[in-house]
Amino acid sequence: ALRQPGRTVISPAASTLDDPATRAALRDPWHLGVWLDASPAALAARLKPNDHRPAIGPDMAEVLERQAVERTPALREVAGLTLAATKRPAELVQTISTHADAVR
Repeated sequence: ALRQPGRTVISPAASTLDDPATRAALRDPWHLGVWLDASPAALAARLKPNDHRPAIGPDMAEVLERQAVERTPALREVAGLTLAATKRPAELVQTISTHADAVR
């Protein structure tokens, strides 16, 4: 998807950041990596036991906290823009669109 011409929105699984080649591709200056940042507690509150994600055990907040510690450096590495996931969707879209226009 990163090689397709034109504007594309990609929402990769966080685990894709574990691959150095993927991180390198996401850092390409023609792409705008956006990190919608939320606390592990906020994420745990959004997840449901029967969600499409793999079962992560009874203490989702603990697992998400550990994942945040492990993945935050990679997220910072690829994100050209970091926004609070608690912002209104319309505000997020406007901010991302403005920054994406500057990339092109």
